[in-house]
Amino acid sequence: MENILDLIWKGIEPELQSFFGELNWTYIIMYVIILYGITYKQEFDWFNQLITKYKASKYTSWIAGLATGIVFCIFKSLEEEISWNYISTLLRSWFLVVVFASVFIDGIVKLIKFLGKKVDDKEKEK
Repeated sequence: MENILDLIWKGIEPELQSFFGELNWTYIIMYVIILYGITYKQEFDWFNQLITKYKASKYTSWIAGLATGIVFCIFKSLEEEISWNYISTLLRSWFLVVVFASVFIDGIVKLIKFLGKKVDDKEKEK
């Protein structure tokens, strides 16, 4: 007899595979890179100043995601006509990244700091 959790997983697994398989991973990676830049690089100070000017700093990741999506739609429209399926895929990708943005960005920053500290420690030992 199968466990109740196994039965639930068998019902959820195809849905999760479909959801994650249909995401626009190029958009997700670009969004994470752009959000990292906005958060930690001086080259994006103009964006942060603009957001602060309009008192929308609480929505920085949302605005960055929408701006990235608009750019993706512009380039897609240059190649071919944009379908509602493409827009739906971008919106689902945007939703996933907005929900997990802090995890991705903070995780990457922590990994970079950790690796940098390891390199620094090894150089001090020499």
